[in-house]
Amino acid sequence: MISLLNFATRDEWQRNILGLCDLANNELIKLALLALSGLLLLKSLLPSEISHGPQSEGTLPRLSIPYEICSQIARATTFVAATVLASLHHSEWPTSLLFGYVFVLGVFALLFRATWRRKLLRHVNVLLILNFVLILISDYLPRALLHISSRTEPPRVVLMSALGFCVLISAFTPQEWAPPSISLDLIHRHRDDGPSPEETCSYFSYYVSYGWITNVILKGLRGKLTLGDLPSLPFYDEPLLWLPRIQDARARGHTTLWTLIILLRAELSKMILCAILTAICELIAPFAMYQLLDYLAHPELAVVQPVLWVCLLFIGPMSKSVTFHQYIFTTTRLIVRVKISMVQELFYKAMRRAENEAMLEEMTESLSANNGHGNTLQQASPQVPKTDPKRNLKAGQIANLISYDVDAIISARDIVLCCIRGPTVLTIAMTLLYRMLGWPSMAGLAVMLLCFPFPTFFARRMSSVHTRAMKATDTRISRIIEYLPAIRTIKYFAWDHAMSEKIDEARQTEQRILWRRSLYAVAITASGDFIPLLTLFVMFSCYTLGTGRSLTSATAFTSLSLVEILRSQFVWISRTTRYVAQAKASLSRIDHYFKTFIEMQHHPEGPPSFRDATLSRSYASEFKLRNITLHFIKQGMNVVTGPSGSGKTSLLLSLLGETILEAGEVTCPRDVAYASQSSWLQNDTIRNNILFNSAFEQIRYDRVVDACCLLPDLGQLPQGDLTLVGENGTVLSGGQRQRLALARVIYSKASVIFLDDVFSALDVTTAVYLFLGLENRLDGGVVKFAEAREGVVRIPISVARVLAATGTRQQEISRDTTPVLAGGKLPTDLPSRKGLFEDIVSHKRNPKALFYEYMVVFGGHKYALFALSTALASLIAFFAMTLWLSIWVGAYSDRDAIDVGFYLGTYAVILTSFNILTGLNTLVFQNGAWNAARKMHNRLVQAVLRVPLSWYDINSVGRITNRFSRDINSLDSLLADLSKEAINDFICLVLRVGAIGSILPIFAVPTAFICVIGFIVGDMYTRTAASVKRIAAESQSPVFAQFSETLAGLSIVRARSGMIDILGRQLGQKLRVYARAAEAQYNLNRWVSVRTDCAAAAVALGAGSIALIQSGSVSAGLVGFSLTNAVGLSGTIISLVRNMNELEIELTCFQRVREFVDLPVEEEHSDPFVMAPPASWPCSGTIEFRNVTARYTPDGPDILKNISFTLKSRERVAIVGRTGSGKSTLVLSLLRVTHIVSGNILYDGIDIRHIPLQRLRQGLTIIPQDTVLFSGDIGENLDPSSAADCHDLENALRACSGLTALSNPSSTIDGPSGRITPNISLSTKVTSGGQNFSHGQRQILSLARALVKQSKLILLDEATASMDYETDAGIQNVLREELKGSTLITIAHRLRTIIDYDRVIVMSGGEILEMGAPKELFEKQGVFADMVIQGGEAEELVTAFKS
Repeated sequence: MISLLNFATRDEWQRNILGLCDLANNELIKLALLALSGLLLLKSLLPSEISHGPQSEGTLPRLSIPYEICSQIARATTFVAATVLASLHHSEWPTSLLFGYVFVLGVFALLFRATWRRKLLRHVNVLLILNFVLILISDYLPRALLHISSRTEPPRVVLMSALGFCVLISAFTPQEWAPPSISLDLIHRHRDDGPSPEETCSYFSYYVSYGWITNVILKGLRGKLTLGDLPSLPFYDEPLLWLPRIQDARARGHTTLWTLIILLRAELSKMILCAILTAICELIAPFAMYQLLDYLAHPELAVVQPVLWVCLLFIGPMSKSVTFHQYIFTTTRLIVRVKISMVQELFYKAMRRAENEAMLEEMTESLSANNGHGNTLQQASPQVPKTDPKRNLKAGQIANLISYDVDAIISARDIVLCCIRGPTVLTIAMTLLYRMLGWPSMAGLAVMLLCFPFPTFFARRMSSVHTRAMKATDTRISRIIEYLPAIRTIKYFAWDHAMSEKIDEARQTEQRILWRRSLYAVAITASGDFIPLLTLFVMFSCYTLGTGRSLTSATAFTSLSLVEILRSQFVWISRTTRYVAQAKASLSRIDHYFKTFIEMQHHPEGPPSFRDATLSRSYASEFKLRNITLHFIKQGMNVVTGPSGSGKTSLLLSLLGETILEAGEVTCPRDVAYASQSSWLQNDTIRNNILFNSAFEQIRYDRVVDACCLLPDLGQLPQGDLTLVGENGTVLSGGQRQRLALARVIYSKASVIFLDDVFSALDVTTAVYLFLGLENRLDGGVVKFAEAREGVVRIPISVARVLAATGTRQQEISRDTTPVLAGGKLPTDLPSRKGLFEDIVSHKRNPKALFYEYMVVFGGHKYALFALSTALASLIAFFAMTLWLSIWVGAYSDRDAIDVGFYLGTYAVILTSFNILTGLNTLVFQNGAWNAARKMHNRLVQAVLRVPLSWYDINSVGRITNRFSRDINSLDSLLADLSKEAINDFICLVLRVGAIGSILPIFAVPTAFICVIGFIVGDMYTRTAASVKRIAAESQSPVFAQFSETLAGLSIVRARSGMIDILGRQLGQKLRVYARAAEAQYNLNRWVSVRTDCAAAAVALGAGSIALIQSGSVSAGLVGFSLTNAVGLSGTIISLVRNMNELEIELTCFQRVREFVDLPVEEEHSDPFVMAPPASWPCSGTIEFRNVTARYTPDGPDILKNISFTLKSRERVAIVGRTGSGKSTLVLSLLRVTHIVSGNILYDGIDIRHIPLQRLRQGLTIIPQDTVLFSGDIGENLDPSSAADCHDLENALRACSGLTALSNPSSTIDGPSGRITPNISLSTKVTSGGQNFSHGQRQILSLARALVKQSKLILLDEATASMDYETDAGIQNVLREELKGSTLITIAHRLRTIIDYDRVIVMSGGEILEMGAPKELFEKQGVFADMVIQGGEAEELVTAFKS
């Protein structure tokens, strides 16, 4: 075979072909096949191979009866024909024996179950195909010789026909499906779910046509696609099936690279085989073109029928298409399997990762990174609680690991193709070049090898740059993840611009690094184009000048095709090298994450207790609980009290194992229901939040809802308990969130319940009723409170007296509400929330103009046209090289002697021009894409920060983060390359078709017709693929959302026994949806690629046929030019269709970002009624409500109803009422967060709707209940906008320093009373969310923010709810002393702290019930008096009123 490929002589051709025929006709081969099949069947009979457990035959699909009957008849016919031949020629009895064996296997297969039937039929089909090939070679290959004639006997004709029919039937017979031999409980699927179409399609459909996906194409043409329209996921790709596999591979492989190699060894083996076959098949067309051109030049020397070479022009590209797309099909399965495996593995690691260990790791990194920069933690006071400045990167790091890093590893999958296909193509191509050119080919190879270090150097440099880029991306994404959940605080304080600048600062750092990466990408691309062409130039120079031989059309254009193949390999390698560089960095990041992993250790199981325990929140923190010995009362209610910052929360977290045990012993039950100080909810229905993956029990559920006072709230919601709560309960008030979190805890059947200040956001009446629910309705659980109120233990005594005096509890609680349903009962059906995945529907297809709109963002219309011009110029230069080569070759036939230097010099000029223009084209696109990404990111940040707050209620943080991560990454990395490649492919297609039509005009019409068919198929595909891509993209958002959501409530999740596994299974269900959509998307690519390849191969077949028919009428040089373009047309069409589709799909990222950019803003600057107030505004804090009715959404219910009152400047007013009465809505209306339906709100005499929103919010200050701190230092948190000077910041911090919580922070608690008072300064570090400060300390820092602004209007939204009385009194004193000139509006639940206020407003149901001085309202004995009595402090309050 090697000599056959080496352009052998006529006699060698005959000897090789006849020798091959004799080998195929050897009967010993058939005996060997028979013996091998028998041995394999005997091996299958071993018990280990057949003990798969019982299968339910009742669920198996029936055999395809028509196919099976035809197969049996055809196999019987082959056996009869082979027997007749054996009787005529006794030497052929092995053939008869083999076909008899095949026939018997086929009959016996009907007697076995589905699993064995498939095994036997697989043997039958393989034997039939091998015999068909052998007979085809032995009987029909000799007919390819021009001077040899042969005749086939009739029995052999019958045998060949029947055998061909057998092969055809076996190729198109649908496969019978057998249920998998795995536990269906493991993957949570039912046996009756049935197979995926992929599991039952025919061999031809599976390996060649991918026809099982055709039904999706047709559905996509008819309209929108939903997830249900896509093929179901095959059983062998179930996510939960791959989790234990990657865990086992991790234990064996240790590093991520070896883990993936072990996990995917079968896929990698198939990829290697397909890569080798692709490399061989890719060179069939150039070999056939050489032989055809040689025949056209010297027909008298031909030994083989030229029709064979024409047929190979079709067979070669189609064979390459089949093998290459099987490789791609395997790699796409690898993509899905790596994604679902690694995401699940990272999820379980993140859930079980010891947070304290992560703190130590990040602290070490931070200290080392800061060395030499003059900003280390050691510069702070040694008594300040030292923190890990990079802890805020945790959420961003996890998000990047599962998005950027996993995707980067997957993107490097083609390293297999480069390492296998590249050397194989290089070896065979250089062998062919050597046979044609001789030693000049070696000169070209030397040049290639000498130049190869250049792209390698660029790739190595780009790898290091990419590592830096990923770190910069981590920083940017971490800031976004930190700011988005705190968007309300940012908007309330008018910090939009300040936070935008911080994000832009991180983005600018990232883009500087990305630009360097782009320059290296340009260098790699330019070198990939230049090296093969320089190699060709050196070979032609040495061939014509060094040897003095003429350049023939066969030699020139075959060399050109071979070098073009080598060039495509270099381009592929250069592109893959970029991905490998990124994957190398990502593998290191993931390896680092796993190497530093230390699993969280739960304390020994037992009753909650401490024995001489010393615990700390982190290794670097000075906060410690020292020598704690504490035993809690079983089956009782235990209360932990103390001032803010005294360590109450840390005590509970220590029991849960969330802190570091340095000494002593701690025991705790394994299953604990924990309600944290800041309410954590899932983005799900109210009912599912209460159930928290527990079974629904109607009676228990009703009792819990009633005990937590949720019935009135559910009655006000249109969907009751099936209402979606939004991201962490954004659609609920603070009190509703706390009661819902408490209901989740009470509903659980955990033996121990931990409650961390769960009454802080509740009004007195609700708190009383709720406390009784805890006391009376728990089934003997142990409850631990961590309360900031010193006197909380006295509440039950007061409650009993109050309820006895005021009547039934339900009358007090439900005075202004209605039950959910008649009778106050809840619906018994399980939540019918519209499925997240069933609701994933594709949107309309991207318009064609979107591509140009993206290019306009490069730098305007002129820049876009310039980029298109560079693409056109570079392609014209490329075709000029081929055209000039045809002119050069034709010159040898026109004259005896030519000026080789002239032709060679012109060729060099064109080659140099092409490389310069290609480099310029790449640089122009990279620069344009860099500018487009910069502009779109800036606009996206501005849009997201300026959008109304109601928009965040329906858009999760995970979805928004996906725009900043996945979509911006597409603009940064993918769109530039895809845009350039799609444009180049389109121009190349036009030029190729024009070249073929100009040389062979008769072929112009069929070429255009075939291309039209190809584009129709491509358009069918693109219509569907865009829809499926959208579904696949949307299916990833729930995965990101679950990660971020679960990490936010990590301590709550880990406290519950088995909850991590439950959430892991839920993640598996979400990944199943992603895998289903992703596999459909990738399979669509294969469907269209094979069909367009077939169309392109038909063009090459037609061009070769016409060239053969018109031989002699067209010069050999021009025929070579047209054939070169015809052969290259296959790659151009498929590349164009693929790149156009990928471009349209990736343009979805651009469209999604643009949709966010075009979001409506909170305030239109064009509003003529909005005018900037005077610079001195506000002069006073006068507030007036005039018949105000307000809603949260334009079409929502009225929350405030006809509110009217006036507040004088410097007046101190308290707003009280039960949870949900409209208190917070009233305050938020001053910030223009609500929609004012009617009426007016005047601030200092000006309607707030006529004041610019930013100016309005700058003119007042709100201290919310849940204060958010950002990573940085205290100075940056007090004034993120840098509007105040350092002196003002220090004064504000000094004014708050006397408060107990701030002067007694979480530093060290030694025994019952030992304390250390640190010196907190403006430079004290703050972690993300202020996690290194207690809740009370964060509230005091929020107070300091108000002191910095010195606004005329101060709003307190339950700001002191979580404070102890001492700290609360201190805060009120600071407000009185430091904000004497301000109007104060306080939403309060503690009546003792507002007893000296000027006025009290009592609200209920969005209306004002009472208003007046506290003493006056108490004496009226109305609603306020009832609240005083119910509060448990009646004696103290009455005494205060009298005094």
